[in-house]
Formats: sequence, C-alpha cells, structure tokens
Amino acid sequence: LGQVTAAQAVNVNQFATDAATALAAGNGIEATNQWNNQQTYISNVSNNLNWYNVLTTFSYHPDDQLSTWLQDVFPLLPEVTQFVDIKTNFSAQSDEVFTQLSGAFMHDGISQVEYMLSLGVQVAVYVGEVDLIVDPICVKGWVNKMNNWNGLPEFQKQGTQAFSSTQFAYPLQVLATKQSYENFQLWTVSTAGHMVPADSPLGAEIMFTSIIGAPLSAEAILPIEELQRRDLVKIASASAINPEKRFLP
Repeated sequence: LGQVTAAQAVNVNQFATDAATALAAGNGIEATNQWNNQQTYISNVSNNLNWYNVLTTFSYHPDDQLSTWLQDVFPLLPEVTQFVDIKTNFSAQSDEVFTQLSGAFMHDGISQVEYMLSLGVQVAVYVGEVDLIVDPICVKGWVNKMNNWNGLPEFQKQGTQAFSSTQFAYPLQVLATKQSYENFQLWTVSTAGHMVPADSPLGAEIMFTSIIGAPLSAEAILPIEELQRRDLVKIASASAINPEKRFLP
C-alpha cells in the first residue's frame, strides 16, 4: 500500500515474529499484546491509516453510524423491545469481553472450517478488498493452509468469477469476485473495508444473493462475462450500422 517503508517493515515483521513465537509457546495473551503493539506502530508511522478501511484515516465512519443506530433507534423498535429488555449501550462491555478472550484471539480457526467442510456444510468466506485488520492476503493465506480438506487442491485450480451490474457504464466495474469448489466459496468484495455492506451495498447484495442460492437479477446483477457479452453485441451492432463507432460503447 506504500504506507510503510522498507525500513519500517522490518519492525512490523518483528512484531509478527514475536507474536508467532509467543503463540507457539502457548502464551496467547502475549501474542495478542504483540499484535496490538504492531497495530500501534503501523498507525504511528502511516498517518493513522484506518485498520478497517485503508482508504481512510482515523475513524472509519466519523459519525459512528452503527453505535448511533443501536443506541438511539434499535431499542425503540417494537419487534425488538417486546422480546428484549435493552439495559446497556452497544459495545459497553466490549473491552471486558476482549480482555477475557485475549488468550484465544490469535489462534486460527482453520481446523473448525475444515471440520465443517468435511460434514458437507456450505461455507462462504468473504473479505473486503481494502480491509487491513482482516486483509485479503491473510485470508487467502489461511485458506491455502486447509490441508486437511480434500478439496483444497481442486479449489486452488479454480479461477475466479467476477460480478458487476448494469447500473455501471462500460467498461464494467468489478463489484465482487468469487472462487469456489464444492461446498466452499471465497469472496472478495471490491472497494470494501471491514464493514462490507456499508462500503459496497451492491457488492454485498451480489455476494449474499449468490450465497443463499437466490437468482441474480437479470437486469441488475450478473456475472461480468455475461455483461461483457452483451456489450460486445451492442458494439457489433453499432459497427454494422456505423463503422466509425465500432470502438464506442
């Protein structure tokens, strides 16, 4: 991303090494501490690059939309209040919960995903393209470590399918890509950070619609190869009528 220099990257990698060493020694809390130290260091040398969306600095959503909604709107919804007696503010206990779970925070969940896949459970993993705290490189890294999943070799051979929308003019904007095999899907949502639906509502719609098996809208959301085919047909038709416009959309 160009936010960290080569010299600074040495320090970044040292934090990662120290975290891995602590985790291997069974000290999950120290591993989490080293992860936190790494985050603090990167923030300090990168003009406070936001960990949830690298296209921003400091606060991800300046007006904290989620907290505002959960504190001011959510408790007033009749369908909620008739079942739930809300007595605390959103995230009021998050620091306490994180402290209690900090020893387990740095452990991966690879074996759990492998187990679900072995049972035939449909598993979909997604990541925002510009997320940093859960970034695409790391997500694809742990996916490629699922060596106990028999489908991994075939999954790695699969290409990606790109999705776009007729709402955009030609050339088409890629909203999401999917790589899949059997009961496993890996999605990357373009220009989205950690809060995928907030950053890319249409990309999230494409992904969730596909995951639940609902048909994609024929006029709004399509695999990009189909949209490209349609555009090529339009270009060919225009060329037949006016050869001077054969390169225009």
